[in-house]
Amino acid sequence: DIQSLRLQASMAVLARLAAAATFECPPLPNIPPPQNISQLHPFHVGIVMAVGDSITAAFSARSNLDEARDISWDIGRGYENQMTLPYLLSRYNPHLEGASTKRVLPKDAAHLPHGDYHPDTDNLNVAESMGSANKGSLDEEWGYLRTASKKYADFDD
Repeated sequence: DIQSLRLQASMAVLARLAAAATFECPPLPNIPPPQNISQLHPFHVGIVMAVGDSITAAFSARSNLDEARDISWDIGRGYENQMTLPYLLSRYNPHLEGASTKRVLPKDAAHLPHGDYHPDTDNLNVAESMGSANKGSLDEEWGYLRTASKKYADFDD
């Protein structure tokens, strides 16, 4: 029937899109430091960081109750089949630091957003699920970020 044909066609299109979702970047030589913003290149980005709420923490991104921080678009390390901004930047600079590396459960769901930071795997992703400025989360996230930044020798460069 027509609905079955539409579903099959849609699945074929999705399969092709998924297969085409690779990002090939040839190795680049060291690019000199920029003298101005117009010379800035992805190679120059060495550290990524993020503050935010459940979107940045990637709450339920895998359709469960985990925070899929490793695939958060703006701060997760990503994978070849799950591209993130840090994943794309790391194709230019393999020494990129700060991205989240693991999915986690919120630490204390009853008291969110407070305390929802996992320093060993969140790195410089200090987002808290249910975080919002009016709940005091932004101040807490800023504190986490200041503490976490001390792990990175070149953070102030």
